[in-house]
Amino acid sequence: MSDLSISNTIFIAFTWWIGDSLGVIFFTPVVLSIFENDYYQQKKDRLRIAIPAFMLFLLVSFVFYLSRVNYEESRHDQFESETSNFSQTLNILENTITQQLIALKGLFDSSNEVEREEFRLFSESIINPNVKVRALAWLPKVEGSKREAFETYIDKNDFPKFYLKQLIDGEVKPAVKQSYYLPILFSEPLAANRGAIGLDVLNHDVVGATVRKAINTGTMAVSPQVSLVQQKEKFNAVIVYYPYFKDGYVKGSGNPENNLIGIFEAVIELDQLVESIYHQAKSDSFLLQTHYIQDQQTTAFFNFNFRDDALFKIESKYSFFDTELLVLFSSSKKFDEESVDWSSWLIIVVGCLVSTFSVIFIIVMTNLSEMLEEKVGRKTSELKEKNTELLKANEAKSRFLAI
Repeated sequence: MSDLSISNTIFIAFTWWIGDSLGVIFFTPVVLSIFENDYYQQKKDRLRIAIPAFMLFLLVSFVFYLSRVNYEESRHDQFESETSNFSQTLNILENTITQQLIALKGLFDSSNEVEREEFRLFSESIINPNVKVRALAWLPKVEGSKREAFETYIDKNDFPKFYLKQLIDGEVKPAVKQSYYLPILFSEPLAANRGAIGLDVLNHDVVGATVRKAINTGTMAVSPQVSLVQQKEKFNAVIVYYPYFKDGYVKGSGNPENNLIGIFEAVIELDQLVESIYHQAKSDSFLLQTHYIQDQQTTAFFNFNFRDDALFKIESKYSFFDTELLVLFSSSKKFDEESVDWSSWLIIVVGCLVSTFSVIFIIVMTNLSEMLEEKVGRKTSELKEKNTELLKANEAKSRFLAI
């Protein structure tokens, strides 16, 4: 069975058969009038037919071209307008995540010591169901000299057999000795993220550099794509880090690690985030493929039926915290089917018909002119002959009278 819609089938039949027929109707009298053939002989003045026919052909083609360009630009602008909803939704989601992290900072600013239950209740109150955030977490700074006391306290009060751990060469192992740690202590919702509790991110194979960047700049930083400890089968998460410093510390003033209290994080599953943005855009006009740009390298992580053979394709870059998302948009099959340009083909049909009748009129008038010229020439010749005969008769009469 053919994948062509009824409208496309009709359009193709129209452009093929009607177009070919009009071409034959237009060019047949022109060709027969200009070139020698066994069917019709144009005696002279062939340029009078050829030049107007050529000018009419150029005029119709030019008007058709302008109409096509204008229509395609109009549809392209409409397609871009449809995709703008995606960028607007992406900006809203990024701002929502930013505000959630800032809200967590406000919670810690307003309390001398935030308990796990308080963090859970507050996290639940700020979570937006439309924003696919896997986890909001708090990672306190634990000095190396206080590691044992910290592990003992958490083991006794929260999680039995708790210890600080690190991801080393893809394996979770007890954390090596270092000057300080940034372990995940609070993470909500806890049920889905319990496996990450105690994981130190400071020297993490993938996100460690991002954590240090956030600390040194004092701003939010987003990690490369990473496989989560609590979900190793998927490689689709990125983590936004937001450092929390002591009161009075000014970003960029030096010694950020000495003034660091801890760091907040928001864990985002990119494929789910982009899918939610796509569905919130509520458009059946485009499909997309997204790439995550990190250190000038791109990784495709989400493909929603992107069409390489689509009529319209654009690519856009969107800022996403301190990195970018590259999004490739393609028009949907429905949008392409609705892009059939009947108006331009109507122009060329009417233009060809008018041009055909004009050419036929020119041929008729040219032949009529030739016939009139021949008739006038013949009558003139006959008149000259009669005049000559009259002159001869008059001369003969004069001679006769003179005798």
